[in-house]
Amino acid sequence: MDTQIEATGAVLLADDDSNDIFFLRRAFQRAGFENTVLDVPDGEKAIEYLCGDNHFSDRKRYPIPTLLILDLKMPKINGFEVLEWLKTRNDLRGLKVVVLSSSGLASDQQKARALGAHDYRVKPADLEDMVNMIKEVAGRWLQA
Repeated sequence: MDTQIEATGAVLLADDDSNDIFFLRRAFQRAGFENTVLDVPDGEKAIEYLCGDNHFSDRKRYPIPTLLILDLKMPKINGFEVLEWLKTRNDLRGLKVVVLSSSGLASDQQKARALGAHDYRVKPADLEDMVNMIKEVAGRWLQA
């Protein structure tokens, strides 16, 4: 498929930690963003979602996101593998990908950027820092 899919302003969170999902959703609310925020628990489900496979085929309920916030260390398919898969998808080239990881390793950051991540952030320790990070990330990548 060579045509680019039109993004909707939605945000997809791919993270296996339900606490991180909870705090990310809360941070979007506290930051004042009204975009649709959806989540998946691993890289395999992220790819299913982005392909519109299985129950994700209902694009009214599961719209193509404008922004993917991607954890690196997830079961089944990790964040690096999702980034590698995204490089093969011309139809998703407009998708902005921000890696949000507990890893601050320079090698992880370099690898993620080499695989196409637009931004790399280390997960903040508290909600206020998460809100400030979401304001920066969403302000930059959802407005771009």
